[in-house]
Amino acid sequence: MTFDVSQVRPWVAIVYSAIEPVGRRGGGIHNAVIGQAVGLMANGVHTKIFTASEACAAEARERGIAVDLDRAWNSGIDPMFSKRIWWRACREVGRLPAAVIHNSGRTWLAGAALFPGILQAQVLHREVIYPYRCFRNWISLSEHYAQSLRASPSGWFRRIAVAPNGLLDDPPPPVFREKTGPVVFGTAGRLSKAKGIETLIEAAALIPRDKVDIRFRIAGSGWEPFQALASRQGVADLFEFIGWTDDMDGFYDSLDVFCLPSEKESFGLVLIEAMARGLPVISTVTNGGLEIVRVNETGWLVPIAEAGALAATLSEVASDRAEITRRGKIAYCDVLEHYIPKSSGRHLLQALALLGAPLGRTVAL
Repeated sequence: MTFDVSQVRPWVAIVYSAIEPVGRRGGGIHNAVIGQAVGLMANGVHTKIFTASEACAAEARERGIAVDLDRAWNSGIDPMFSKRIWWRACREVGRLPAAVIHNSGRTWLAGAALFPGILQAQVLHREVIYPYRCFRNWISLSEHYAQSLRASPSGWFRRIAVAPNGLLDDPPPPVFREKTGPVVFGTAGRLSKAKGIETLIEAAALIPRDKVDIRFRIAGSGWEPFQALASRQGVADLFEFIGWTDDMDGFYDSLDVFCLPSEKESFGLVLIEAMARGLPVISTVTNGGLEIVRVNETGWLVPIAEAGALAATLSEVASDRAEITRRGKIAYCDVLEHYIPKSSGRHLLQALALLGAPLGRTVAL
């Protein structure tokens, strides 16, 4: 499918309901929301973010994105009874958006009330159905998850399109230097059992220290229980838990390989962020991992929650620095082709067109 952006209706509304104070670094959905707006604007489509998040609003304004900031957007009901929001919405009469993109299931009713007759599409950031049950139009972040949804009763009467997340900026070319010493693996996120940190620690304990020299750097909140687990497993000296960091580029640059051993991942924005810094990636066979990682090219795929298989892959990877560099270079090229703002924005516009948004005629992607 193709489209001529010169014929796209004036703007697209993006709704984000989270409450985040200014100064707090956003998580995956926060970054995905900014990425949606940046990608659409890179294709000449005006966007406006309706949000309860002060942090999201501040970042959006820095990037020249229009914002409607109101804490009422944290509720599924309050926007419909807010005189402030209705007054601002009335100013848009005569130039309604081509579509409303929701990033939380709770905002469906408010979006439909404020923009009647306009396509309401929900992005499936989590692999659960219940919060998104009110929407007829779904945007999956991966083709693998979209296929499973279409085959399930929950997806039979819905329109489902695919639009992966993208980066917020075009990445600079990484510097590939010859390295010596331990091979450093790392992961990042809001740390929990679902992120596979236990499996990573158990895998580290299975690797013979006399065979490979490895270390692990872990960024993110909630690290304390995992530091205790590493001590119990006898590998505390291999792990460095740095907590939450605002310098993610510096964190990625301190690694040789990025590893995301999640039990479930709808996409995995950190994978493409790491690839943009020239890192190859190890991922479990989640829907996101299957979408992003090309085996033998950009990284490695391992079974979910299998410490033995992960340990074998970590050992294999650490034994060949030349292969790490080769896959890192291909990973960076993949990001340039698929995940820079221009590319991700075109995928999002294509998804909206497939769902029925009035985007005009089209030209091939």
